[in-house]
Amino acid sequence: MRDGERYVAMTEAPFDAEAVLQQLIAQHPQVLVDERGGQPRLLLLEREAGLGDDPATGSRFSLDHLFLDARGVPTLVEVKRSSDTRGRREVVAQMLDYAVRLADSYPLARITELLEAAAAGAGRGLGEHLEAELGAGDPDAFLALVGANLEVERLRLVFVSDRIHPDLERIISFLDRHLDAIAVTAIEVRQYVDADGHHQTIVPRIITSPTAVGPSPRPRARSITPAQLTASLEEHHAGSSAVLLEILAWATSREDLKVHWNTRSADIRLRDGAIVLRAWNDGSLELHVDTLHRREPNRWDHAAIAALLSELEMIPGVTFTRNRQRWPRTPLAGLAAPDDLQRFLSAVATAVT
Repeated sequence: MRDGERYVAMTEAPFDAEAVLQQLIAQHPQVLVDERGGQPRLLLLEREAGLGDDPATGSRFSLDHLFLDARGVPTLVEVKRSSDTRGRREVVAQMLDYAVRLADSYPLARITELLEAAAAGAGRGLGEHLEAELGAGDPDAFLALVGANLEVERLRLVFVSDRIHPDLERIISFLDRHLDAIAVTAIEVRQYVDADGHHQTIVPRIITSPTAVGPSPRPRARSITPAQLTASLEEHHAGSSAVLLEILAWATSREDLKVHWNTRSADIRLRDGAIVLRAWNDGSLELHVDTLHRREPNRWDHAAIAALLSELEMIPGVTFTRNRQRWPRTPLAGLAAPDDLQRFLSAVATAVT
C-alpha cells in the first residue's frame, strides 16, 4: 500500500473477531457491491435482524444484516469467519431459514418504520434519505417496489467470510443457478495489515457472481371483479358467495373500513390500508390478526390474540387453519347462519375499534 512517497508491505491477517467484520460491513456496505456487475447500492435496514414465526412471541433467529438495494430488493447478509467450525451445509440451511421467515418478520409496514426512523436519525425526510443513500427519490414508488419484491419473495442472499470454502462456493453457485427469484452470492472480505499494525486495507472479492435477481415484479394482473368472485364461489364452494356478499355489505356500511379487490381475493381494509379480513376465491376467509398486533402491540399480545381466536372458534362452523397467529383461515360457508356471521363480524369490529 502506498503511504506518501513510500510503499508499505501488507500481509493478510485474520479479523480479530466476527463482530469486527460485521461492523465493517454495516458501516461500509459498498464492500459488498459490484456496481459494474449490475449490483446497485445498499442501504442498511437493521443489524441483528430478528426473525421468527410470530411477532407476538418474539424472534427465534438473528440475521447479521438486512439491507435494501436501490431496486427495493431485500438483501440478507450472513457473516462467518473461516475459523467457524460449523459445517457449510449448516450455514446454507441457516440462511434459507432466514429467507423463509423474512416476509413474515419484516412486512412492508415495519420496513417503512425502519426507513423513516433512519431518515429522522440522519436529519432528513424519507425521500431525501432514499435519494442520498440509494438514488431513489420517490419514496412511494420505492416502497411499492419493496412491497412487490416481498410479495413475490424476490431476494438476494449474500454469504460473507474472510475465506469462502470451495464446498460452500459450489453449493452457493448451484442455488444461484436454480433459484429464479433469488440471487445467491459469496463474497470474501480479506484484511491486510503492515508489520507495525499502523496500516490496514480491506480487499473484497466476489467468489460467486450472482445471476440477475429474477425478473422485476410484473405489473399486477387485473383484479377480480365482485361478479367473478361471487360466481366462482357459487360454482365451486356452495354457500360461500352469500356469506361474502353479507361481509361486503357490512364493510361498505362502516366508515372505518373499505373494500379492495385483488386478483384472487377481496380485502376488507382499515382506512390506513391495513388488512382485517381477506375472502379468497378458494372459499376461505382469512383474519389478519397480525394487523391487530402491529397497530396495538400492548393490547394485542400473544395471549390476547389467542383469546380472540378461541372466542371466535366457539362460533359453530369456525375452524381456523394455516398460520393461526398471523392469518388464520376458516371456510366462508361455515358462517352461513346469520347469527353466527353476526357474532363473527361483531368480534372483529370490536377488535379493530
